[in-house]
Amino acid sequence: MYYDCRYISACEAAWRIFGFDINFRELAVERLSFHLPNQQGVIFNDDDLIEEVVNEATVKETTFLAWFEANKRYPKARSLTYTQLPTQFEFKHDSREWCERKSSYSIGRLYYVRLGLGELHYLRVLLTFTKGATCYEDIRIINGVVYPTFKDACYAMGLLDDDKEYVEGIVEASNWSSGVYLHDILLKERHRLSSKDHMILNMLRLNGRRLKDYPPMPLPNDAIMNNMDNVLMREELNYDQNLMRSQHDSLLSSLTSEQRNIYDLVMNAVDNSTGGLFFVNGFEGSEKTYIWNTLTSGLCSHGSTVLASMSC
Repeated sequence: MYYDCRYISACEAAWRIFGFDINFRELAVERLSFHLPNQQGVIFNDDDLIEEVVNEATVKETTFLAWFEANKRYPKARSLTYTQLPTQFEFKHDSREWCERKSSYSIGRLYYVRLGLGELHYLRVLLTFTKGATCYEDIRIINGVVYPTFKDACYAMGLLDDDKEYVEGIVEASNWSSGVYLHDILLKERHRLSSKDHMILNMLRLNGRRLKDYPPMPLPNDAIMNNMDNVLMREELNYDQNLMRSQHDSLLSSLTSEQRNIYDLVMNAVDNSTGGLFFVNGFEGSEKTYIWNTLTSGLCSHGSTVLASMSC
């Protein structure tokens, strides 16, 4: 059975329920495009001449570039951000320029840009705060300083998180603390940050990115990363080697001759990387578990990974 239907969204349904006008209405929200220098969006057909396409007014005179010109011509425009501009100005498509609005009302909305697009994303962030810009360089000026990239300008405005607070904390501590205390701070901070590297890397991988895409981000050790990804490996490596060594020495000294023979046989197979399958049989209470504890603590004291299991 076939139904010829029309879908009505929740917004339109609410609009109709309240009886608002649905004809001869102007859009209350105006989507504002923006782009990096010489990276305007171009739409063309397969048979269009490239020379004609790039010279079209929609390419050479975008709404974003027209904003720069409006800031040069109108003092009122210089008091508004790009997103606030449609509240006082309207874009004339025939002349490709912003003119003071005489009627109606509209608000601006910037197109969404994901973080992975880099500078374009940071440009979008700055456009929500910047007023009176007449060129791209003006957007990158923060407190009289021209920053080389939009990302650096975002950092200067405090719009992005970085590790400057740690550097400032160390500089402040250097004015009153001793060298030993500063050394301890650096070691603790370095260890704390390095323990987060694998978490950052895993989140980036989910979004198709890598730490190498964000220089000079330090890269974690691959061997450590592999262990961190393995839950069993991570749990088994979470022990104190000094404690294991002390426990091993105590257990080893109290082994019987028969137990010591089993211990030496297994440890030799591990040390020589020969491997093997060993079966120890005994009655309940013959201290088989005692041998396993001695072997486990001995291997763990050398940093080895041991996975102990039991079958009944």
